[in-house]
Amino acid sequence: MTASHPVSITHILDTHLHADFVSGARELAAQIGATIGASAEAKVGFEHRPLSEGDTVSLGQLDLKVLRTPGHTPEHISFLLADSAAPQALFSGGAIIVGGAARTDLLGHDLSEPLARQLYHTLHDKLLKLPDEVNVYPTHGAGSFCAAPTSSERTTTIGRERKFNHLAQPQTEDEFVKRSLSGLP
Repeated sequence: MTASHPVSITHILDTHLHADFVSGARELAAQIGATIGASAEAKVGFEHRPLSEGDTVSLGQLDLKVLRTPGHTPEHISFLLADSAAPQALFSGGAIIVGGAARTDLLGHDLSEPLARQLYHTLHDKLLKLPDEVNVYPTHGAGSFCAAPTSSERTTTIGRERKFNHLAQPQTEDEFVKRSLSGLP
């Protein structure tokens, strides 16, 4: 905390791990003494707080609720920001992005379809059940290798994605898998 910024960074949270980026979490945590939060399923080899579905990170009057959101990666988690009344924002990682979702094929051919099936359930059984007005802040956007190009916009809402995202439309699991794995660079 500084006089000009009366905020303390206490946690650094990763939604998922990938070999194509460096989060900087360990370096930042070492500099400021913050706790790294990562999916318990990731079994990372560094000091961290393992996070699972239903865990909460308190931010004073607000809470970040951990949601298990596999699909982009097997251990993927997202964070739902809520006050006592309702959810306000979703930090979705790659589970849902503007106009799509992050790719499921990056961990190898053998995992592409099983991860796409997990992503279907993450979207249709969990994230799209959130209220329309929930703001969505993904980690991936246009230009990321993890995401097929969809939009240059960086944020969205659940309602907007329900209306315009081709992966959020009513469809069978098999239709979703075919759609999510086609046309990838």
